[in-house]
Amino acid sequence: MSAARSATPPVIAVTGFLQDIGERWGGPFPALAVESAYFRPFHENGAVTVLVPSDMASVATLVSWIDGVLLTGGADVHPARYRSWSGPYPYTADPDRDDFELELIHAALARELPVLGVCRGIQVLNVALGGTLQMHVTGHLLLKESSEPIQHVRVIPGSRLHAIMESGSLHVNSMHHQAIEEPGQGLRIVAWADDGTPEAVEHSEAPVLGIQWHPEKLADPHNYDALVGWLLDAASRRRHLLRPRPYGDRHAASSHSRQADR
Repeated sequence: MSAARSATPPVIAVTGFLQDIGERWGGPFPALAVESAYFRPFHENGAVTVLVPSDMASVATLVSWIDGVLLTGGADVHPARYRSWSGPYPYTADPDRDDFELELIHAALARELPVLGVCRGIQVLNVALGGTLQMHVTGHLLLKESSEPIQHVRVIPGSRLHAIMESGSLHVNSMHHQAIEEPGQGLRIVAWADDGTPEAVEHSEAPVLGIQWHPEKLADPHNYDALVGWLLDAASRRRHLLRPRPYGDRHAASSHSRQADR
C-alpha cells in the first residue's frame, strides 16, 4: 500500500444481491448477501466496507460519503440493457440490481470515485458506459476449479493493470459465461485469455478498472490483495484531497489571505 493512505480510513461501498435463506428460517426470508471473501483485504487494511442494497433512492446520498466502489459478481446483466431485446431470457438476470448498479456507476464516475468491477462487475461497468456483451462464451464457466489458477491471461504492458500486478502474464480462475464484446466509452481492453476473450478493461482517464475473473476466490491471495490495494490507495488519495482541513489550518489560511489582501 502506498503512502497516500490517509489516517482516516476510506469507506468502500460493496454491492450485494438478494438471496432467499428461507430454508434455514422456516419460510421466505430474502437476505442481502455477498461472499464474505470479498471483505478480507479491506478489513486487514483498516478500510470501512458497507454492503449496499439495490435501493435507487439512496444512490445520491451514498456516493456523497463513500470513497470508492466494489462491484461484485452475480447474475447476468440483462441483454435489454445493451441491445434490442424482446421475449424471455434463458439465463439468470437481476433487473433491480441492474437498475441500481448502472445508476451507482454513473453517480460514482460523476464524483470521480475509484471503481473496481469483478466478474459481473466488469460487465455492468461496460454496459453503463455504452458497451455491449457477448451473451454466452463457452469454456469459461469452470465452477469446480474456483480456487485454482487454471486460465492464462496476458496483460498489456504500460496498462494500469500491468502496474498493479507487476506482470504481463497472469494465471487466474474462470467463472463466467458472459464477456465484453464492444468496450464502453472511455474503456479499453487491457487483458485477454488465450482464446481471445477479454479479461480486463480500464478507463483512459478515470480510476476505473474491471476484471473478468474472481480474485477473491483464488487460494493465493496476492492477486486480490494487489487489486484491493489499488482501490484503497485511489480511494485514500481522493479522501485526502477532499477532506476538510482542521480549524487551525483554515484559520491560518484565512489570516494569511487577509494579510495578502492588505
